Amino acid sequence: MSVPKIQSPVKEVSSSTFELLTLDVPSTQSPNPSSLAFTPSPPSYSNDSFQWVQPMIDNKKRKFTPKVMAPSFDVVASLLGTTLTPSAKKAKTASRTMVSQLVKHERIETTVAKAKEVRRLAENMVQLGKKGTDSAKKFARGFLRGDDVIHKVFTEFAYRYKNRAGGYTRLLRTRIRQGDAAEMAYI
Repeated sequence: MSVPKIQSPVKEVSSSTFELLTLDVPSTQSPNPSSLAFTPSPPSYSNDSFQWVQPMIDNKKRKFTPKVMAPSFDVVASLLGTTLTPSAKKAKTASRTMVSQLVKHERIETTVAKAKEVRRLAENMVQLGKKGTDSAKKFARGFLRGDDVIHKVFTEFAYRYKNRAGGYTRLLRTRIRQGDAAEMAYI
């Protein structure tokens, strides 16, 4: 049994986008408002932005107005498979771990991009160590991993860099990693 498609009038959504509403009506029955199934046309694309517009349904009991949803960049990027960065929680955890390892071993090898981020965070930790206040210790305890690392920041590093205003770390570019040709550096 074939189902004829009835097209409703065109409604203007924006200045450059139009939407057609189609109704699926069985051929043996008369059109009854309660038996009509509204199906929206596929998402409309415009040069300005991506928009999905839901149809307007007039009913005695309810009135639905059109809803415009613009998906976020993360949704579009994940659909296209172009998300290259980890989630914020994973990135923060990795940064905390790398700063803690840097304080513990005083040198780590990583990619240049990660080294630049770790350098920024490590210099902030040394600044906190130089302050030596209770609030600085509380913040460092929440960020760094391990009591030995926290103790090292507030005793050894605070004493070592007491006369230096900044520039506690150095970034030395070392090699190109063979597996993915990433530029590596010691920090």
